[in-house]
Amino acid sequence: MTNNTQISAAQVKVAVDEDPINDLKEKICIVNTNNAEFCARLTAIHGENELWFTNRSGLLVMVRRESVTSIRPLTSQRREE
Repeated sequence: MTNNTQISAAQVKVAVDEDPINDLKEKICIVNTNNAEFCARLTAIHGENELWFTNRSGLLVMVRRESVTSIRPLTSQRREE
């Protein structure tokens, strides 16, 4: 007997404190916005709308959260020979 139960997005409850972007804080991220793509460390999250990044030159940049189209951590995979 198979289970054909489907869960809609409206049925899933996520607590407000469980913002997934908090897991990226202090990690180097690849960020795509409406106008640009860059790689920088997510150093701070202010309120619900400000994401602060530091690039390798030390430049601090604020990006409004609604302009971010995607964000993911930079992962390095070392090949062992």
